[in-house]
Amino acid sequence: MIKWVLGLLVSIFVCATSLSHFFSIQHFHFSAYDLGLHLNGIWKIAFSEDQFNYLRGTNYLGDHLWLIAYPISWLIKVFPSFFTFFFLQALLLGLSALVVYFIARRETKDELFSGVLGIAWLIHPALWNMNMEGFYPELTATFFLLLAIFFFLRRRTLWLFVFLSLACLGKEDIALTAIAFCVAIAWRTRNPRYLLGAGFYLGWFLVSLYVILPHFNSVGFFRFSEGYWFAEFKNRWSDFSFYGEVFWNKTVLIYVIGLLGPLLLLPIRGFWILVPALPSFTINLLSNTDYLRSVDRHYNNQILPFLFVAAILGYQKIRSQKMTKIVTAGLVASSLGFFVWMAKVPLAAIYFNVRTLVMAPQSGDQIFFEEIKAEFLRSPKTTISAFHTLTPNLAFRDRVYHWPNPFKTKFFGLSEGEGASQPHYLPEFVLLVKDPESVSAIQGYPYEVVRDSGHFILYRRLF
Repeated sequence: MIKWVLGLLVSIFVCATSLSHFFSIQHFHFSAYDLGLHLNGIWKIAFSEDQFNYLRGTNYLGDHLWLIAYPISWLIKVFPSFFTFFFLQALLLGLSALVVYFIARRETKDELFSGVLGIAWLIHPALWNMNMEGFYPELTATFFLLLAIFFFLRRRTLWLFVFLSLACLGKEDIALTAIAFCVAIAWRTRNPRYLLGAGFYLGWFLVSLYVILPHFNSVGFFRFSEGYWFAEFKNRWSDFSFYGEVFWNKTVLIYVIGLLGPLLLLPIRGFWILVPALPSFTINLLSNTDYLRSVDRHYNNQILPFLFVAAILGYQKIRSQKMTKIVTAGLVASSLGFFVWMAKVPLAAIYFNVRTLVMAPQSGDQIFFEEIKAEFLRSPKTTISAFHTLTPNLAFRDRVYHWPNPFKTKFFGLSEGEGASQPHYLPEFVLLVKDPESVSAIQGYPYEVVRDSGHFILYRRLF
């Protein structure tokens, strides 16, 4: 019975969250820089010869090595829609709950606990938040890492490395997780041959950082530069007080509670399988930013698979049948409690977005946007600079800028490089949310107003 309940909840999770994402875009509710970046980058891999990403200011694969974007682009060629991205991500994360269930059932022989753990996966705050944050190619690694663990536990070494390698296509730093996993397996099984796998992934990591990334962006891994996450680590790595500040503070405590609390601290009892999660966890802490060291964002995609399997191994160590029932009941309570406390997007928001699909007509903003797309922006060759929340809606084109680029050099979220500059290129159109600052900024450039909805305003270049 519990497996059918889990299957139903997985279906609801996939459909409801992907539809909610889709209609959030339709109603311009997304905080959308990263989303526009990924939609545009993968669409251009599928359909465009120009692989430069004008939202980011570099080749799409020069930002991070999202090589998984290539197989995703094959799917986009067949189904070129925003919904495809969200459905694919929600599907892989939803199916991951079933992988958790099958691992737990095989290892514990406890059907009820296995089903409850699968449900706990769907509502774990870190999983929920990273799915609802937007679309990120590296989240595919979560599914592949779970499959790698599944096949390791079944002693299917070939498939272990197949899925571990697929996971590494998600982003360059996932290779560190693969290295740690191989080392942990070698130690656990007393089989040094797995160290050859660690050596392979170490080689891949070094090639990614020092050969492939420089090929796409001419500088390599640039996150140690001023203004990026790891600039402070680069400047203070030899200062021991830095590590005290990074590892011992209230934010880190809440972060750890947010990861372990929903699982009733069970992962602590299955410690060895947590070793592969340590590189990603350490990277999040060394960034010394609340953006990474929390369950609010997508940066826990490499941690969660090992956390849940550690919970399974921890449950195995409980010998009393009475205690297993208490733990299962406690898992239900803790999962629901932490979901209410730490999940950033409440169920009410999803209900509203899905209900909008069925009942609500198009808003005035939607009608305006569809009209200007049909009249002025039909061709993917038409160039445009657009306000932050509008870039995903305009991502399926060769050249789209994040306003105020290219009129003013600005890197999202950073201070480095910002300042006035004469644009090297004037896009054909500029679409802005109508506010005095934006309207003032474009004055002096050769543009005319062609549409004004009262909320949005569209400018066209005069020549």
